[in-house]
Amino acid sequence: MAIIAGPMLTGCALFPLNAGETTGTCGITVTRASAWVNMMPAREDAGRRNVMQVLVRTDAAGEKLALEPVMHGDDPATLRLVLTREDAGSMAGQAVWRTAHDPSLEEIIILCDGGDELARIDAVTLAR
Repeated sequence: MAIIAGPMLTGCALFPLNAGETTGTCGITVTRASAWVNMMPAREDAGRRNVMQVLVRTDAAGEKLALEPVMHGDDPATLRLVLTREDAGSMAGQAVWRTAHDPSLEEIIILCDGGDELARIDAVTLAR
């Protein structure tokens, strides 16, 4: 029996799409925005499979941020998330949103608390 050792590639790639172009009324610039779905095999009770994660990194290194869904617009293929300042958020300068994966989702728009578009994610990576 042969054992093969070497680097392994994961199925997860992060794509900074249309980030860093807009500061918006909230005064935050998105430096990277990405979305991926964990499709790796896992026990059914582990709760990690088919969960979409949206990660937003910003230039606001000293601030805790959060992403919250916004319920406006009539396009079910678009998810809109508002980036807000929070007392108890993710690591400073970034925010994460997790939800069940919806295969019909085509784009994710990151909005400033004031309504300006900060970033747009046009592809969700499936990590297999």
